[in-house]
Amino acid sequence: MRIWATTTVTILCLGIGCVYYNTFYHAERYYQSGLREVERAEGKVTQKAEDDFKKSIEKCAKVLTRYPGSSYVDEALLLMGKALFQRADYQEAIQTFDKLVTAHPEGDKVVEALYWKAKAEFQEKLYTDCLMTIDRLDGREIEQGWAEELAFLRGETYYCVEDYRSCYDELQRLISQKSSSRWRDEGLLRMAQSQFHLGLYDEALTSFQDLVETATTLSLKREGHFWIASSFSEIGRYREAADAYQKLLEGELSEQESLRARIGLGRQLVLLGEIDEALRVFELLTFDHPKTPEAAEANYLRGKIFLQSLRESDRAREEFKKGFRQSPNSEYGRLCQEEWREVERWKKLRDFVGDDVPDPEEELAQARFLIAEFYLYQLKDLEKALDIFRMVSDSFPESFWAAKSIYARGWILEKDYGDTASSYLLYRELIDRFPDTRYADHARLKLNMELPERPIGFYEDEAKGELLQAAVVEGDITLIDEAVPTESAPDTLSAAPPDTLSSEESVNPDSLPPP
Repeated sequence: MRIWATTTVTILCLGIGCVYYNTFYHAERYYQSGLREVERAEGKVTQKAEDDFKKSIEKCAKVLTRYPGSSYVDEALLLMGKALFQRADYQEAIQTFDKLVTAHPEGDKVVEALYWKAKAEFQEKLYTDCLMTIDRLDGREIEQGWAEELAFLRGETYYCVEDYRSCYDELQRLISQKSSSRWRDEGLLRMAQSQFHLGLYDEALTSFQDLVETATTLSLKREGHFWIASSFSEIGRYREAADAYQKLLEGELSEQESLRARIGLGRQLVLLGEIDEALRVFELLTFDHPKTPEAAEANYLRGKIFLQSLRESDRAREEFKKGFRQSPNSEYGRLCQEEWREVERWKKLRDFVGDDVPDPEEELAQARFLIAEFYLYQLKDLEKALDIFRMVSDSFPESFWAAKSIYARGWILEKDYGDTASSYLLYRELIDRFPDTRYADHARLKLNMELPERPIGFYEDEAKGELLQAAVVEGDITLIDEAVPTESAPDTLSAAPPDTLSSEESVNPDSLPPP
Protein backbone atom coordinates (compact mmCIF):
# COMPACT_ATOMS: atom_id res chain seq x y z
CA MET A 1 0.00 0.00 0.00
CA ARG A 2 2.80 2.40 0.88
CA ILE A 3 4.46 1.76 -2.54
CA TRP A 4 1.14 2.30 -4.31
CA ALA A 5 0.52 5.63 -2.50
CA THR A 6 4.00 6.91 -3.32
CA THR A 7 3.57 5.98 -6.96
CA THR A 8 0.17 7.70 -7.09
CA VAL A 9 1.55 10.97 -5.69
CA THR A 10 4.45 10.85 -8.17
CA ILE A 11 2.09 10.29 -11.09
CA LEU A 12 -0.16 13.18 -9.92
CA CYS A 13 2.83 15.52 -9.62
CA LEU A 14 4.07 14.52 -13.03
CA GLY A 15 0.58 15.08 -14.38
CA ILE A 16 0.38 18.59 -12.95
CA GLY A 17 3.86 19.37 -14.26
CA CYS A 18 2.83 18.13 -17.64
CA VAL A 19 -0.25 20.36 -17.61
CA TYR A 20 1.58 23.64 -16.92
CA TYR A 21 4.40 22.67 -19.24
CA ASN A 22 1.82 21.96 -21.94
CA THR A 23 0.17 25.36 -21.34
CA PHE A 24 3.49 27.17 -21.58
CA TYR A 25 4.45 25.13 -24.64
CA HIS A 26 1.35 26.38 -26.47
CA ALA A 27 2.05 29.94 -25.35
CA GLU A 28 5.51 29.66 -26.89
CA ARG A 29 4.07 28.16 -30.09
CA TYR A 30 1.58 31.01 -30.54
CA TYR A 31 4.35 33.58 -29.94
CA GLN A 32 6.64 32.01 -32.55
CA SER A 33 3.74 31.78 -35.00
CA GLY A 34 3.12 35.50 -34.52
CA LEU A 35 6.78 36.28 -35.17
CA ARG A 36 6.73 34.25 -38.39
CA GLU A 37 3.63 36.10 -39.56
CA VAL A 38 5.28 39.48 -38.88
CA GLU A 39 8.33 38.38 -40.84
CA ARG A 40 6.13 37.16 -43.70
CA ALA A 41 4.35 40.55 -43.74
CA GLU A 42 7.76 42.36 -43.85
CA GLY A 43 7.52 43.78 -40.35
CA LYS A 44 3.80 44.55 -40.26
CA VAL A 45 1.74 43.15 -37.38
CA THR A 46 -1.20 41.65 -39.24
CA GLN A 47 -4.48 40.59 -37.65
CA LYS A 48 -3.31 36.98 -37.59
CA ALA A 49 -0.12 38.02 -35.78
CA GLU A 50 -2.21 40.07 -33.33
CA ASP A 51 -4.37 37.02 -32.61
CA ASP A 52 -1.37 34.75 -32.13
CA PHE A 53 0.28 37.15 -29.67
CA LYS A 54 -3.02 37.53 -27.81
CA LYS A 55 -3.37 33.76 -27.45
CA SER A 56 0.22 33.55 -26.23
CA ILE A 57 -0.55 36.17 -23.56
CA GLU A 58 -3.67 34.27 -22.47
CA LYS A 59 -1.74 30.99 -22.13
CA CYS A 60 0.97 32.72 -20.09
CA ALA A 61 -1.70 34.22 -17.83
CA LYS A 62 -3.04 30.70 -17.19
CA VAL A 63 0.39 29.51 -16.08
CA LEU A 64 0.73 32.46 -13.71
CA THR A 65 -2.75 32.16 -12.14
CA ARG A 66 -3.14 28.36 -11.97
CA TYR A 67 0.45 27.39 -11.24
CA PRO A 68 2.05 30.38 -9.40
CA GLY A 69 4.66 28.15 -7.77
CA SER A 70 5.84 26.42 -10.90
CA SER A 71 9.30 26.70 -12.39
CA TYR A 72 7.80 28.27 -15.49
CA VAL A 73 6.67 31.52 -13.81
CA ASP A 74 9.73 33.52 -14.88
CA GLU A 75 9.54 32.17 -18.40
CA ALA A 76 5.82 32.90 -18.56
CA LEU A 77 6.32 36.49 -17.38
CA LEU A 78 9.11 37.03 -19.90
CA LEU A 79 7.12 35.53 -22.78
CA MET A 80 4.02 37.52 -21.83
CA GLY A 81 6.04 40.76 -21.79
CA LYS A 82 7.54 39.99 -25.20
CA ALA A 83 4.10 39.22 -26.68
CA LEU A 84 2.73 42.46 -25.22
CA PHE A 85 5.67 44.30 -26.78
CA GLN A 86 4.91 42.81 -30.19
CA ARG A 87 1.31 44.02 -29.85
CA ALA A 88 2.65 47.52 -29.01
CA ASP A 89 1.16 47.32 -25.48
CA TYR A 90 4.36 48.87 -24.17
CA GLN A 91 3.11 50.04 -20.77
CA GLU A 92 1.74 46.56 -19.96
CA ALA A 93 4.99 45.04 -21.21
CA ILE A 94 7.06 47.30 -18.95
CA GLN A 95 4.95 46.37 -15.91
CA THR A 96 5.29 42.66 -16.74
CA PHE A 97 9.08 42.85 -17.05
CA ASP A 98 9.21 44.79 -13.77
CA LYS A 99 7.29 41.99 -12.03
CA LEU A 100 9.86 39.46 -13.20
CA VAL A 101 12.86 41.57 -12.18
CA THR A 102 11.35 42.43 -8.79
CA ALA A 103 10.43 38.83 -7.98
CA HIS A 104 13.76 37.31 -9.04
CA PRO A 105 16.41 40.06 -9.35
CA GLU A 106 19.19 37.49 -9.72
CA GLY A 107 17.25 35.07 -11.92
CA ASP A 108 18.57 33.86 -15.24
CA LYS A 109 15.79 35.69 -17.12
CA VAL A 110 16.53 39.15 -15.68
CA VAL A 111 19.03 40.23 -18.35
CA GLU A 112 16.62 39.42 -21.15
CA ALA A 113 13.76 41.11 -19.26
CA LEU A 114 15.78 44.31 -18.82
CA TYR A 115 16.77 44.21 -22.50
CA TRP A 116 13.12 44.10 -23.59
CA LYS A 117 12.09 46.60 -20.91
CA ALA A 118 14.58 49.17 -22.27
CA LYS A 119 13.16 48.67 -25.77
CA ALA A 120 9.59 49.13 -24.51
CA GLU A 121 10.52 52.30 -22.59
CA PHE A 122 12.10 53.72 -25.73
CA GLN A 123 8.93 53.04 -27.70
CA GLU A 124 6.90 54.81 -24.99
CA LYS A 125 9.31 57.79 -25.17
CA LEU A 126 10.32 57.19 -21.55
CA TYR A 127 13.84 58.18 -22.46
CA THR A 128 15.22 58.74 -18.96
CA ASP A 129 13.85 55.37 -17.80
CA CYS A 130 15.29 53.71 -20.91
CA LEU A 131 18.79 55.02 -20.16
CA MET A 132 18.52 53.91 -16.52
CA THR A 133 17.47 50.40 -17.58
CA ILE A 134 20.39 50.13 -20.01
CA ASP A 135 22.71 51.27 -17.21
CA ARG A 136 21.41 48.41 -15.03
CA LEU A 137 22.78 45.98 -17.63
CA ASP A 138 26.32 47.36 -17.38
CA GLY A 139 28.66 44.72 -16.02
CA ARG A 140 26.33 41.81 -16.80
CA GLU A 141 27.06 39.14 -19.36
CA ILE A 142 25.11 39.99 -22.50
CA GLU A 143 25.00 38.42 -25.92
CA GLN A 144 27.10 40.31 -28.47
CA GLY A 145 24.09 41.12 -30.63
CA TRP A 146 22.12 42.49 -27.68
CA ALA A 147 25.12 44.50 -26.47
CA GLU A 148 25.45 46.20 -29.86
CA GLU A 149 21.73 46.86 -30.07
CA LEU A 150 21.69 48.38 -26.58
CA ALA A 151 24.67 50.58 -27.44
CA PHE A 152 22.76 51.79 -30.47
CA LEU A 153 19.60 52.22 -28.40
CA ARG A 154 21.48 54.38 -25.89
CA GLY A 155 22.77 56.59 -28.71
CA GLU A 156 19.33 56.69 -30.31
CA THR A 157 17.82 57.78 -27.00
CA TYR A 158 20.31 60.63 -26.71
CA TYR A 159 19.43 61.62 -30.29
CA CYS A 160 15.70 61.71 -29.46
CA VAL A 161 16.29 64.12 -26.55
CA GLU A 162 18.55 66.22 -28.84
CA ASP A 163 21.67 65.47 -26.79
CA TYR A 164 23.68 65.20 -29.98
CA ARG A 165 27.07 65.32 -28.32
CA SER A 166 26.31 62.29 -26.11
CA CYS A 167 24.78 60.50 -29.09
CA TYR A 168 27.91 61.13 -31.14
CA ASP A 169 30.21 59.91 -28.35
CA GLU A 170 28.17 56.74 -27.70
CA LEU A 171 27.83 55.72 -31.35
CA GLN A 172 31.43 56.51 -32.17
CA ARG A 173 32.40 53.84 -29.64
CA LEU A 174 30.02 51.36 -31.28
CA ILE A 175 31.40 52.06 -34.75
CA SER A 176 35.01 51.80 -33.59
CA GLN A 177 34.37 48.14 -32.68
CA LYS A 178 34.44 47.35 -36.43
CA SER A 179 31.21 45.41 -36.10
CA SER A 180 29.51 44.24 -39.28
CA SER A 181 26.02 44.15 -37.76
CA ARG A 182 23.07 46.30 -38.83
CA TRP A 183 23.55 48.35 -35.66
CA ARG A 184 26.91 49.53 -36.95
CA ASP A 185 25.23 50.92 -40.09
CA GLU A 186 22.31 52.42 -38.16
CA GLY A 187 24.78 53.83 -35.64
CA LEU A 188 26.90 55.45 -38.35
CA LEU A 189 23.81 57.17 -39.76
CA ARG A 190 22.80 58.54 -36.35
CA MET A 191 26.37 59.55 -35.53
CA ALA A 192 26.63 61.47 -38.80
CA GLN A 193 23.24 63.11 -38.19
CA SER A 194 24.45 64.16 -34.74
CA GLN A 195 27.53 65.75 -36.32
CA PHE A 196 25.19 67.56 -38.73
CA HIS A 197 23.01 68.90 -35.90
CA LEU A 198 26.12 69.99 -34.00
CA GLY A 199 27.07 72.12 -37.00
CA LEU A 200 30.04 69.90 -37.92
CA TYR A 201 28.97 69.79 -41.56
CA ASP A 202 32.32 68.82 -43.09
CA GLU A 203 32.73 65.94 -40.63
CA ALA A 204 29.12 64.91 -41.17
CA LEU A 205 29.65 64.92 -44.93
CA THR A 206 32.59 62.53 -44.56
CA SER A 207 30.58 60.23 -42.27
CA PHE A 208 27.61 60.14 -44.66
CA GLN A 209 29.98 59.31 -47.52
CA ASP A 210 31.42 56.46 -45.42
CA LEU A 211 27.88 55.20 -44.81
CA VAL A 212 27.12 55.16 -48.53
CA GLU A 213 30.26 53.13 -49.13
CA THR A 214 29.75 50.57 -46.36
CA ALA A 215 25.99 50.26 -45.75
CA THR A 216 24.60 46.79 -46.40
CA THR A 217 21.08 47.92 -47.38
CA LEU A 218 19.96 50.11 -50.27
CA SER A 219 17.60 52.08 -48.01
CA LEU A 220 20.48 53.18 -45.77
CA LYS A 221 22.60 54.05 -48.81
CA ARG A 222 19.79 56.26 -50.17
CA GLU A 223 19.34 57.91 -46.78
CA GLY A 224 23.06 58.64 -46.76
CA HIS A 225 22.78 60.28 -50.20
CA PHE A 226 19.94 62.53 -48.94
CA TRP A 227 22.05 63.69 -46.02
CA ILE A 228 25.06 64.22 -48.28
CA ALA A 229 22.91 66.65 -50.28
CA SER A 230 21.82 68.42 -47.07
CA SER A 231 25.43 68.69 -45.90
CA PHE A 232 26.54 70.19 -49.22
CA SER A 233 23.74 72.74 -48.89
CA GLU A 234 24.67 73.70 -45.32
CA ILE A 235 28.30 74.46 -46.31
CA GLY A 236 27.17 76.53 -49.29
CA ARG A 237 27.97 74.00 -52.03
CA TYR A 238 24.53 74.37 -53.62
CA ARG A 239 25.48 73.05 -57.06
CA GLU A 240 26.83 69.84 -55.57
CA ALA A 241 23.70 69.57 -53.41
CA ALA A 242 21.50 69.99 -56.48
CA ASP A 243 23.54 67.38 -58.34
CA ALA A 244 23.16 64.96 -55.42
CA TYR A 245 19.36 65.34 -55.46
CA GLN A 246 19.34 64.95 -59.26
CA LYS A 247 21.37 61.75 -58.99
CA LEU A 248 18.90 60.39 -56.45
CA LEU A 249 16.03 61.12 -58.84
CA GLU A 250 17.77 59.16 -61.58
CA GLY A 251 17.81 56.03 -59.42
CA GLU A 252 15.09 53.84 -57.93
CA LEU A 253 13.19 55.68 -55.20
CA SER A 254 9.96 55.13 -53.34
CA GLU A 255 7.24 57.69 -53.97
CA GLN A 256 8.01 59.41 -50.67
CA GLU A 257 11.74 59.51 -51.41
CA SER A 258 11.06 60.93 -54.88
CA LEU A 259 8.96 63.74 -53.39
CA ARG A 260 11.69 64.47 -50.85
CA ALA A 261 14.35 64.64 -53.57
CA ARG A 262 12.27 66.91 -55.80
CA ILE A 263 11.60 69.34 -52.96
CA GLY A 264 15.31 69.30 -52.09
CA LEU A 265 16.32 69.92 -55.71
CA GLY A 266 13.92 72.85 -56.00
CA ARG A 267 15.24 74.45 -52.83
CA GLN A 268 18.83 74.22 -54.11
CA LEU A 269 17.84 75.81 -57.42
CA VAL A 270 16.37 78.75 -55.49
CA LEU A 271 19.64 79.14 -53.61
CA LEU A 272 21.52 79.03 -56.93
CA GLY A 273 19.30 81.81 -58.27
CA GLU A 274 17.79 79.54 -60.94
CA ILE A 275 14.29 80.75 -60.13
CA ASP A 276 12.50 79.69 -63.31
CA GLU A 277 13.82 76.13 -63.08
CA ALA A 278 12.90 75.96 -59.38
CA LEU A 279 9.35 77.12 -60.18
CA ARG A 280 9.12 74.43 -62.86
CA VAL A 281 10.30 71.66 -60.49
CA PHE A 282 7.75 72.68 -57.84
CA GLU A 283 4.95 73.03 -60.39
CA LEU A 284 5.56 69.56 -61.84
CA LEU A 285 5.45 68.10 -58.34
CA THR A 286 2.01 69.64 -57.70
CA PHE A 287 0.73 68.14 -60.99
CA ASP A 288 2.21 64.68 -60.37
CA HIS A 289 1.24 64.37 -56.68
CA PRO A 290 -1.85 66.53 -55.99
CA LYS A 291 -3.54 66.60 -52.61
CA THR A 292 -0.37 65.61 -50.75
CA PRO A 293 1.54 67.47 -48.00
CA GLU A 294 4.47 67.73 -50.43
CA ALA A 295 2.25 69.43 -53.03
CA ALA A 296 1.26 71.96 -50.34
CA GLU A 297 4.94 72.52 -49.60
CA ALA A 298 5.68 73.04 -53.31
CA ASN A 299 2.88 75.59 -53.61
CA TYR A 300 4.13 77.32 -50.48
CA LEU A 301 7.65 77.58 -51.90
CA ARG A 302 6.32 78.88 -55.24
CA GLY A 303 4.31 81.47 -53.33
CA LYS A 304 7.38 82.58 -51.40
CA ILE A 305 9.35 82.94 -54.65
CA PHE A 306 6.64 85.08 -56.22
CA LEU A 307 6.33 87.18 -53.06
CA GLN A 308 9.97 87.71 -52.11
CA SER A 309 12.00 87.29 -55.30
CA LEU A 310 9.59 88.43 -58.02
CA ARG A 311 7.38 90.78 -55.97
CA GLU A 312 4.27 89.37 -57.64
CA SER A 313 1.85 89.31 -54.73
CA ASP A 314 -1.20 88.31 -56.78
CA ARG A 315 0.49 85.16 -58.09
CA ALA A 316 1.82 84.47 -54.59
CA ARG A 317 -1.72 84.68 -53.22
CA GLU A 318 -2.93 82.11 -55.77
CA GLU A 319 -0.12 79.71 -54.86
CA PHE A 320 -0.85 79.98 -51.15
CA LYS A 321 -4.53 79.38 -51.83
CA LYS A 322 -3.74 76.27 -53.91
CA GLY A 323 -1.31 75.01 -51.26
CA PHE A 324 -3.92 75.27 -48.52
CA ARG A 325 -6.41 73.33 -50.63
CA GLN A 326 -3.85 70.65 -51.44
CA SER A 327 -3.48 69.54 -47.81
CA PRO A 328 -5.29 71.80 -45.30
CA ASN A 329 -4.19 69.92 -42.19
CA SER A 330 -0.51 69.51 -43.04
CA GLU A 331 2.23 71.81 -41.77
CA TYR A 332 2.64 73.58 -45.10
CA GLY A 333 -1.10 73.63 -45.67
CA ARG A 334 -1.46 75.68 -42.50
CA LEU A 335 1.48 77.90 -43.46
CA CYS A 336 -0.17 78.50 -46.85
CA GLN A 337 -3.38 79.48 -45.10
CA GLU A 338 -1.54 82.03 -42.94
CA GLU A 339 0.32 83.50 -45.92
CA TRP A 340 -2.85 83.57 -48.00
CA ARG A 341 -4.64 85.60 -45.31
CA GLU A 342 -1.71 88.00 -44.96
CA VAL A 343 -1.41 88.65 -48.69
CA GLU A 344 -5.21 88.87 -49.07
CA ARG A 345 -5.38 91.54 -46.37
CA TRP A 346 -2.48 93.42 -47.89
CA LYS A 347 -4.14 93.30 -51.34
CA LYS A 348 -7.39 94.71 -49.95
CA LEU A 349 -5.62 97.67 -48.38
CA ARG A 350 -3.39 98.17 -51.41
CA ASP A 351 -6.48 98.36 -53.61
CA PHE A 352 -7.95 101.00 -51.27
CA VAL A 353 -4.96 103.30 -50.79
CA GLY A 354 -3.09 102.69 -54.06
CA ASP A 355 0.60 101.96 -54.29
CA ASP A 356 1.62 103.89 -51.17
CA VAL A 357 1.54 100.78 -48.99
CA PRO A 358 4.56 99.01 -47.49
CA ASP A 359 5.50 95.61 -48.91
CA PRO A 360 4.41 92.39 -47.17
CA GLU A 361 7.79 91.90 -45.50
CA GLU A 362 7.44 95.27 -43.78
CA GLU A 363 3.89 94.39 -42.82
CA LEU A 364 5.05 91.11 -41.32
CA ALA A 365 7.71 92.94 -39.30
CA GLN A 366 5.08 95.20 -37.79
CA ALA A 367 2.73 92.30 -37.14
CA ARG A 368 5.46 90.58 -35.13
CA PHE A 369 6.19 93.83 -33.30
CA LEU A 370 2.53 94.16 -32.28
CA ILE A 371 2.56 90.58 -31.00
CA ALA A 372 5.54 91.47 -28.83
CA GLU A 373 3.67 94.47 -27.49
CA PHE A 374 0.71 92.24 -26.68
CA TYR A 375 2.95 89.99 -24.57
CA LEU A 376 4.48 93.06 -22.94
CA TYR A 377 1.35 95.04 -22.05
CA GLN A 378 -1.48 92.50 -21.92
CA LEU A 379 0.16 89.27 -20.76
CA LYS A 380 3.01 90.91 -18.79
CA ASP A 381 5.38 88.26 -20.18
CA LEU A 382 8.61 90.24 -20.42
CA GLU A 383 10.81 87.33 -21.50
CA LYS A 384 8.53 86.42 -24.38
CA ALA A 385 8.25 90.06 -25.42
CA LEU A 386 12.04 90.42 -25.42
CA ASP A 387 12.41 87.27 -27.54
CA ILE A 388 9.95 88.51 -30.17
CA PHE A 389 11.44 92.02 -30.25
CA ARG A 390 14.85 90.38 -30.80
CA MET A 391 13.39 88.23 -33.59
CA VAL A 392 12.03 91.34 -35.33
CA SER A 393 15.38 93.13 -35.28
CA ASP A 394 17.24 89.99 -36.41
CA SER A 395 14.80 88.81 -39.08
CA PHE A 396 13.99 92.22 -40.56
CA PRO A 397 17.32 94.05 -40.21
CA GLU A 398 16.47 96.81 -42.72
CA SER A 399 12.99 97.47 -41.39
CA PHE A 400 11.82 100.52 -39.48
CA TRP A 401 10.41 98.05 -36.97
CA ALA A 402 13.88 96.69 -36.28
CA ALA A 403 14.84 100.13 -34.94
CA LYS A 404 11.72 100.30 -32.84
CA SER A 405 12.30 96.78 -31.50
CA ILE A 406 15.87 97.53 -30.44
CA TYR A 407 14.64 100.59 -28.56
CA ALA A 408 11.89 98.52 -26.92
CA ARG A 409 14.40 95.91 -25.73
CA GLY A 410 16.64 98.59 -24.27
CA TRP A 411 13.69 100.22 -22.51
CA ILE A 412 12.54 96.91 -20.95
CA LEU A 413 16.02 95.96 -19.78
CA GLU A 414 16.52 99.38 -18.26
CA LYS A 415 13.12 99.93 -16.66
CA ASP A 416 11.96 96.43 -15.73
CA TYR A 417 15.26 94.63 -15.12
CA GLY A 418 17.47 97.51 -14.03
CA ASP A 419 20.14 96.27 -16.44
CA THR A 420 21.53 99.66 -17.46
CA ALA A 421 24.69 98.25 -19.02
CA SER A 422 22.81 95.96 -21.43
CA SER A 423 20.24 98.59 -22.28
CA TYR A 424 22.91 101.17 -23.10
CA LEU A 425 24.63 98.66 -25.42
CA LEU A 426 21.33 98.30 -27.27
CA TYR A 427 20.93 102.08 -27.49
CA ARG A 428 24.40 102.32 -29.06
CA GLU A 429 23.50 99.54 -31.51
CA LEU A 430 20.36 101.47 -32.40
CA ILE A 431 22.32 104.66 -33.09
CA ASP A 432 24.84 102.79 -35.24
CA ARG A 433 22.30 100.86 -37.30
CA PHE A 434 19.49 103.41 -37.58
CA PRO A 435 21.08 106.84 -37.03
CA ASP A 436 18.37 108.83 -38.80
CA THR A 437 15.31 107.72 -36.83
CA ARG A 438 13.63 109.34 -33.91
CA TYR A 439 14.34 106.21 -31.85
CA ALA A 440 18.03 106.77 -32.41
CA ASP A 441 17.53 110.33 -31.18
CA HIS A 442 15.82 109.03 -28.04
CA ALA A 443 18.76 106.69 -27.55
CA ARG A 444 21.11 109.67 -27.87
CA LEU A 445 19.18 111.44 -25.10
CA LYS A 446 19.48 108.33 -22.93
CA LEU A 447 23.25 108.38 -23.44
CA ASN A 448 23.51 112.16 -22.95
CA MET A 449 24.63 112.62 -26.54
CA GLU A 450 24.04 115.70 -28.64
CA LEU A 451 21.13 115.47 -31.08
CA PRO A 452 21.78 116.10 -34.79
CA GLU A 453 19.92 118.85 -36.59
CA ARG A 454 16.71 117.61 -38.11
CA PRO A 455 14.58 119.18 -40.86
CA ILE A 456 11.17 120.55 -39.97
CA GLY A 457 8.58 117.77 -40.10
CA PHE A 458 11.16 114.99 -39.62
CA TYR A 459 9.37 113.37 -36.69
CA GLU A 460 5.90 114.03 -38.14
CA ASP A 461 6.77 112.06 -41.29
CA GLU A 462 7.80 109.03 -39.23
CA ALA A 463 4.56 109.22 -37.27
CA LYS A 464 2.58 109.20 -40.52
CA GLY A 465 4.49 106.16 -41.65
CA GLU A 466 3.63 104.33 -38.43
CA LEU A 467 -0.06 105.06 -38.85
CA LEU A 468 -0.02 103.78 -42.40
CA GLN A 469 1.69 100.60 -41.18
CA ALA A 470 -0.99 100.23 -38.50
CA ALA A 471 -3.65 100.61 -41.17
CA VAL A 472 -2.14 97.74 -43.10
CA VAL A 473 -1.86 95.39 -40.14
CA GLU A 474 -5.10 96.31 -38.38
CA GLY A 475 -7.13 96.47 -41.58
CA ASP A 476 -8.63 99.72 -40.18
CA ILE A 477 -9.13 102.11 -43.07
CA THR A 478 -9.87 105.04 -40.75
CA LEU A 479 -6.23 105.00 -39.70
CA ILE A 480 -5.26 105.90 -43.25
CA ASP A 481 -7.14 109.19 -42.88
CA GLU A 482 -5.13 109.91 -39.77
CA ALA A 483 -1.91 109.18 -41.65
CA VAL A 484 -2.71 111.88 -44.22
CA PRO A 485 -4.39 114.69 -42.21
CA THR A 486 -5.18 118.15 -43.49
CA GLU A 487 -2.75 119.79 -41.09
CA SER A 488 -0.07 118.21 -38.88
CA ALA A 489 -0.29 114.52 -38.09
CA PRO A 490 -0.73 113.74 -34.42
CA ASP A 491 1.07 110.67 -33.17
CA THR A 492 -1.84 108.62 -31.90
CA LEU A 493 0.32 105.65 -30.90
CA SER A 494 0.24 106.00 -27.15
CA ALA A 495 3.46 104.09 -26.64
CA ALA A 496 5.52 106.23 -29.03
CA PRO A 497 7.95 109.00 -27.94
CA PRO A 498 7.04 112.68 -28.53
CA ASP A 499 6.77 113.84 -32.14
CA THR A 500 9.31 116.63 -31.88
CA LEU A 501 12.71 116.71 -30.23
CA SER A 502 15.30 119.39 -29.84
CA SER A 503 18.60 119.35 -28.06
CA GLU A 504 17.70 122.72 -26.55
CA GLU A 505 14.45 121.47 -25.04
CA SER A 506 14.42 120.11 -21.53
CA VAL A 507 13.60 116.41 -21.92
CA ASN A 508 13.83 113.82 -19.18
CA PRO A 509 14.81 110.54 -20.91
CA ASP A 510 13.67 108.49 -17.93
CA SER A 511 10.12 109.69 -18.39
CA LEU A 512 9.84 108.38 -21.96
CA PRO A 513 7.55 105.38 -22.44
CA PRO A 514 8.62 102.46 -24.59
CA PRO A 515 7.87 102.53 -28.33
